[in-house]
This record gives sequence, C-alpha cells and structure tokens, in this order.
Amino acid sequence: MTDDSTKEILTQWNKECSLEPYGVIVGCSCSQEWLLPWWWMHFQMHNSEYPVTFFDFGDMTQLGKNWCSKRGRLETLPKNSIGRFIAPRQNIPSRHVVFWESHKNLNVWEARVSWFQKPFACLHSPYKKTLWIDLDCQVRKSIAPLFVFCDTPYEVAMVEEPAYIMKLHRDVGELLEQEIEYNAGVIAFNHGANLIQSWARKCLECNQTLRGDQEVFSRLLFEKGIKILPIPPSYVERSSYSPITLVISQVGESNIIVHWAGSHKQLIRISIELFKTSALMDFSL
Repeated sequence: MTDDSTKEILTQWNKECSLEPYGVIVGCSCSQEWLLPWWWMHFQMHNSEYPVTFFDFGDMTQLGKNWCSKRGRLETLPKNSIGRFIAPRQNIPSRHVVFWESHKNLNVWEARVSWFQKPFACLHSPYKKTLWIDLDCQVRKSIAPLFVFCDTPYEVAMVEEPAYIMKLHRDVGELLEQEIEYNAGVIAFNHGANLIQSWARKCLECNQTLRGDQEVFSRLLFEKGIKILPIPPSYVERSSYSPITLVISQVGESNIIVHWAGSHKQLIRISIELFKTSALMDFSL
C-alpha cells in the first residue's frame, strides 16, 4: 500500500458505527493515565448524562484500559500507521528544534506522537455532535452550551489562544503575522465535517515544521482563509490560577472549562495531593 493510499484511508470518517446524538471523546497515552481519575471526577460532577469514549493512543497499560472500559467506551487508534508519518527529531529544521525543546517538563518528541493522533480520534467519534476535551481540562459546569458550537458554518469550533501566547509564538517565528492560533484542548464538531478531514491530512503532511496538531489546525485556517466562530474564553479559559483553585470547583465558575495546559499540569499534581491528604478522593486507577 502506498503512502498516499494509507493517508486516504486514515483521513476518512468512520461510517461503520451507528451514531449517538451527543457525546464526549478524550485521548490517552500511558504517560497521561495519572490524569484520568482527576478528569473523570470533575466531569462527572456536572455531566453524568453524557456518554464518553476514551481513545487509547496505542500504549496504554492494561490497568488504564480496564479503568476506561468501566466508565465508557474504549477505542484504540492505529498508532503505528499514524506514527510513521510523524517526522523524527533528525528531520526537523534546527530553528524549530530549539524552540520546541525549550518547554520545561515536556518531552516534545514523545508528545508529538500523541498530539497528532487527535484529529484521527475525532474522525472515529461515535457521536453526531462531539466535544473533544483534553485530560488536563477541568470541567466545572454543564457542557451543554458548548454543543451549540457544533452547528457553526464550518462545523468545528475552538477557543483562541490568549494574546500573550500568540505574541510569544510570533516572536520566535512559530506563528505567522495575522495568523490566529486556536487551542485544541476543547473542540466542538459535527460528524462528517470536511475541516476535520483536512486537518488530519495536513497533520500527516506538514508536521516537519509545525510542532503539534493545534499549530497545524491554525495554519490550515490561515492558508485557506477560513474563518471559524471561536468558542468564547468565558466558556473555555486557559489556566491562570493557583493549585487550590483546582480543588474548589466553584472558584471561577463563570468558565465551563479551565484548561491547565503545559507546565500548569504540575498544578494538577499538587491538587491531587491535596485531595489525597484531605481524604476527599482516591485517585488510583
């Protein structure tokens, strides 16, 4: 099978399952399993009515897979088929390597293998209207208002990255002038959206110069001149709080979701320890 035919197969919508009206999908690798109980606790506080499908990125432990299977549906992506198209470090221009490796507490080369599987998980969603939610997202309220964004003209919606993040990325040449960067931690989309297919294919073809899936999505919109309706930051906000905020769910309750992105995941570890110390929750798988 040629690379082109493999890409064509990988970037098709899964039409073999009967679709449920609404649902949530998340992705997980072995290194992210520690987040599962924390994510589930917050999600279930406000959204027990929505089904969840967990996507194994191909290296989850049996313990982690069993945990997911008890709480929702578990699907496994073809990691090797997708991973063969992800450029290794030695094939990345040095100017990108320097910036990509500058992020603390992140093995970017390991992370890229997971990041680029996200659009392919979206293509296998078993729901007509889907919310993708990253495992480092704290769900604080009902997610019902977010499903409205599945009905935008392009059938896909994300929140814009904060201005200071976009400025940083422009200053180092990772974001073009006038390009808008979207955060792929929360994605609202309709099954069958052409934009998801285009995103998946571009992830396979352009990852030599773009760090992750959200950079590819943002570049795709910029190059094609596509304007999407962004999810308001009042609904989904990038983290800027203290560890105790993760424990007290009511703080910042104007946000439906707070995304504890990047190095802020260390604050999730602190909050988990606070829960354990207070005997409020068992976070073991």
